[in-house]
Amino acid sequence: MKIVKKKTTQLSNSEIKQIIKIKRKFWKYSLRSQNKWFIDKIKSNDLHFFIGSKTVKLYCCLRARNFFYKKKKINFYYLDTLCSLKRYRYLVINFLDFIMKNTKNISTITLSGKEHLFLYIFFEFKKIKNIKILNHDVKNLYTLLHIPKNSLNKKFFDSNRIKLKI
Repeated sequence: MKIVKKKTTQLSNSEIKQIIKIKRKFWKYSLRSQNKWFIDKIKSNDLHFFIGSKTVKLYCCLRARNFFYKKKKINFYYLDTLCSLKRYRYLVINFLDFIMKNTKNISTITLSGKEHLFLYIFFEFKKIKNIKILNHDVKNLYTLLHIPKNSLNKKFFDSNRIKLKI
């Protein structure tokens, strides 16, 4: 199966509807609510990965974000909305592997419940406590960070207390 990678600006209305439909299978919000979330939270340079032409079978969004720390701009991805139709879940590991290889030198942050923790740890995400997420309820979630080996920000993320919005 072919993995498609597109920025938000490249998505057709049909693809956005397919993304919202697969999201509805995981998060029981109305189509209107899902559409509003997409409009409010997804930015033009966010990356969307999916498998499927007529219907999306697997989907993931890497939300391109940044923050400033002592006047230095730090870019990162927020790995969001990883979901698949039940019969395609066996592809999730290959799918996530492809996505992580496409993050180049940029660190990736995600939030996870206990049930998916093993998946992210398999892809070398580390549980971290020095990052505080300001605009998300993270009480029952782990904050996880993946730093590519060749990232210039490795020491930065390891040694600083960071507050950010995702």
